Amino acid sequence: MWTEQTVETLRKFALEGRSAAWIAAALGAPSRSAVIGKANRIGIKLNGARSGLGGEDAPAPAPALCWGRAPPPARKPRPQAREDSVPRPRDRVPAVAREKRRAGRSAFAHAVVEEMRRIGLAEIGETECRWPLGDPGQDDFAYCGLPVARGRAYCAGHCRLIYRAPNP
Repeated sequence: MWTEQTVETLRKFALEGRSAAWIAAALGAPSRSAVIGKANRIGIKLNGARSGLGGEDAPAPAPALCWGRAPPPARKPRPQAREDSVPRPRDRVPAVAREKRRAGRSAFAHAVVEEMRRIGLAEIGETECRWPLGDPGQDDFAYCGLPVARGRAYCAGHCRLIYRAPNP
């Protein structure tokens, strides 16, 4: 909630050339955008650190509790790696699982398209290959109709045409 005191403090900091982020931290405002919005509504121009009064040598604002919330705790520095430590490998997938995954990708590598059944849209079910044959605008348009590969919409032969194993 903007009180007369916080609005006056906002005016003072804006005249000093403080940035909206700096003012938000000093007032304990919910966000930088809240400060920008309030400044726009009451006709205060925010210059930020460009006026020369802010910047790196400006003191950091003291945390304020006028918005009813405590400032966030300071972040702890990350621990530095020791010189004798060994970096963790990025790829944590075991070799066996990796090979299994590769084998699954190339499961259709040797599959061939058998003689297709050529079934129409009315006859196709969940277990028949939905590979389109011909022009959908023509009367002889049909679907493959062979049994689908497990978990796919197409038969193994047509899956071979679509899904390719990645190059190693």
